[in-house]
Amino acid sequence: MLNPFKTSPTSIFLILLLSLLPLQWRLTKALILSPGPSMVPTSTVIYFSLHEETIPNFESKPSFTAKLLQLLRNINSAELQLCTDGCKEFKKLLRGSSGGELLCEYVKLSSKFTELLEAWNRRRGKAGSSNLLSLICLILSHPVGRYDKGNHDSVRVSISRVLDKFCRLIVEEKMEDLYLEINSKEGKRQKAALMLLASVVRRGSLLANEVAKKFDFKMPVVRRLAEYKKKAVVKRKGSTRGAFIEFAMSFLEVGKPGLMKSILQQREVFSGILRGIGNDDDVTVVYVLSTLRDRVLTSESGIPP
Repeated sequence: MLNPFKTSPTSIFLILLLSLLPLQWRLTKALILSPGPSMVPTSTVIYFSLHEETIPNFESKPSFTAKLLQLLRNINSAELQLCTDGCKEFKKLLRGSSGGELLCEYVKLSSKFTELLEAWNRRRGKAGSSNLLSLICLILSHPVGRYDKGNHDSVRVSISRVLDKFCRLIVEEKMEDLYLEINSKEGKRQKAALMLLASVVRRGSLLANEVAKKFDFKMPVVRRLAEYKKKAVVKRKGSTRGAFIEFAMSFLEVGKPGLMKSILQQREVFSGILRGIGNDDDVTVVYVLSTLRDRVLTSESGIPP
């Protein structure tokens, strides 16, 4: 049992938040039966090179190159429908069996992601921005672009470094654009921005720290992002709760003790998540509670008992 005279403020706050959970059978079941490790493994930090990253040679497929050029032309089109279709087709290909090869080919062709940045600037605050942000989110989340300390494949390591540099550019230069999306009051745009930020955070503790320092958790809209909405509203794609939970929990998934302490002190974030968890589906409940259990309520978390 915790000694109240030796319990840190952070631990007390976490305990109070957990006490908000409704005592329903499925929450108890989630606590008991939730899987061991957190759903998203902690990433190893890749430090940025001071020089342009050189992608090792690999066999290019002419069909990939031609297709990429066509997709990028469409994505950069001034016509909204062409841009939307291009983003959707690019995402479909990335999710396919050859998605990793396609990603490698794109990074080889454009390691600075010039075309995506140009499209970003064109669609900033306009219709079509959510499709572009969700495409970038998928690129940053693709397994081939994630560093695995057990896999020393030179192509994969180089792709990971290039994507990390792209993430740093987003954090340093595009945060105001993401605020514009988050404050847009359009659920689709808000969700796309939140999921993009979560994909950046999950790339490692270094980038997670950068986002935590830059992101304004005190924005008035933050409280509303975690609100539970009735099914009728959700069907109209107006709920941002799921995306906000992904964003908030991503810091706990990859964060080191110092970062986790500072994130848990953002009461607007976690009080909103736990207040509405009784209405969430079982997958979300397990995800939230297992992450808290495995990443926070352990001696390795560095949070005093």
